[in-house]
Amino acid sequence: MAREATTSRVFVSWNLESPKSYMEPDDGGKSGNLHCYGHGCTLGLKERPYEKAFWFTGPDFNVIHEIHRQNAVVMLAHPVRYWFNDGNFVSNMASEIAFDYIAGEGYDGVDIFNDGEPVFFQHERVWWNLLNMGYRVAGTANTDGSVIDGQAGRFRTYTKIQGDFSWANIAQGIRDGACIASSGPMVLFTVDGKDSGTEFPADGRSHTARLRVWSGPLPGENLVSVQVIRNGEIVKAWDLRSQRAREWSGTFRISDNSFSWYAIRVTATCKDPELNSTWSQPAGLYEVAVASPVYFIPAGFLRPAPGLATLKLHVTDKEGHPLAAFVSVTDFGKEIFRKGTDKNGDAQFSAPATASIAVKAPGFGEVRKDIYMDSPVSGFCKDFNDFYTPAGFMRLRELIGNLGFEIKLKKI
Repeated sequence: MAREATTSRVFVSWNLESPKSYMEPDDGGKSGNLHCYGHGCTLGLKERPYEKAFWFTGPDFNVIHEIHRQNAVVMLAHPVRYWFNDGNFVSNMASEIAFDYIAGEGYDGVDIFNDGEPVFFQHERVWWNLLNMGYRVAGTANTDGSVIDGQAGRFRTYTKIQGDFSWANIAQGIRDGACIASSGPMVLFTVDGKDSGTEFPADGRSHTARLRVWSGPLPGENLVSVQVIRNGEIVKAWDLRSQRAREWSGTFRISDNSFSWYAIRVTATCKDPELNSTWSQPAGLYEVAVASPVYFIPAGFLRPAPGLATLKLHVTDKEGHPLAAFVSVTDFGKEIFRKGTDKNGDAQFSAPATASIAVKAPGFGEVRKDIYMDSPVSGFCKDFNDFYTPAGFMRLRELIGNLGFEIKLKKI
């Protein structure tokens, strides 16, 4: 179907709204609170090697790993969306977000625009927090299934690619952070001629930043402001309201001595009568575009590395007597190492946070444990709501670094 819809000027591809998984049966919250591991939207998938359940059953990191295995990308949709159904909490929140990034299976982009306009800037704050912690994440946008309502492309991602058109090159552009997320306006942002996603040394040297911006395309739509955002704070802005301009350009100098990122936000008026009637705002602002950041990196600075789980195992029989056992550690379906317990039935080791273990002893049945699902990590993620500061991520790292399992084996 995608091939049939493709023309010489328009390329159509397929994707999945995946991962898209809930912690309870998805009945819309009719029977009780409904929690979500997180929703994503893929780009560049080459195959669908697993059945539907794999793509829509949590935890999400398994799906993200498969997407990355195919050299595709996945964007995090509406990370803080929620509502209530007859008093029950219904979450589309990305409750697994901290674990995914800590475990090294983070999303490639965060959809700043995807949802109703009142939460535009809440999604943006989630993105800022990830950037402030040192993760490289593109700012993206998507329409989230509104094709039926006729609003496909209402929110969209523009990506600067290297070489000829291909889905692989678009995916690489998103990984590089050469992106613009928009609900209508347009912004081109370069520093010393280099695009968003570029890293510069944080050595205090001055660089030239250039901007070209446009309002949305409808008659009468005008630019309102252009803002320079450093590490989540507006540090420079141009008020364009009095100019009633549809196009504007400017330059400024930029430099830094510490880790920082600089993104550009453009706001503009909206003249779409249907949209204005749906999302009335007293300030008259509606349309937004955001260019992903450039980075200033100090000497010796390291991006966050995947966190390892530290496990302490105590293995006994049903009566509580210590057992000498063997532990097989598996990650994404492959055994990565084995470990034996000591005479007291104890073992301590580090493993990827995404791993699972199988404990065996002669004459006893095997016991399997999943680091995520069978430890306090799953409960932590279910209750997670600290999307805007590093504190929750830090607490989860500490939790992952000190996990204990009491393993009781039964004779066979």
